[in-house]
Amino acid sequence: MKGYAGRVVLQVEHLTIGAGELLGIIGPSAAGKSTLLRLLAMLEQPDQGILRWDGSSDWSLARRRQVTLLLPSPQLF
Repeated sequence: MKGYAGRVVLQVEHLTIGAGELLGIIGPSAAGKSTLLRLLAMLEQPDQGILRWDGSSDWSLARRRQVTLLLPSPQLF
């Protein structure tokens, strides 16, 4: 669970993404897509619950350096 200013913006009971699996995340504006990506990239910690990667809930710098988040950046030509 993740919230901002006392408002819950993301609540996922269980999500498993397998090694090498491709996952698409779609939804309306303000549905929590970016928050989910920030949690999966270990840029933010959940307010409640546990985020595990390979069975570990380690948030060390070494572990976070193994994850990358690349957000789209509009380019004006």
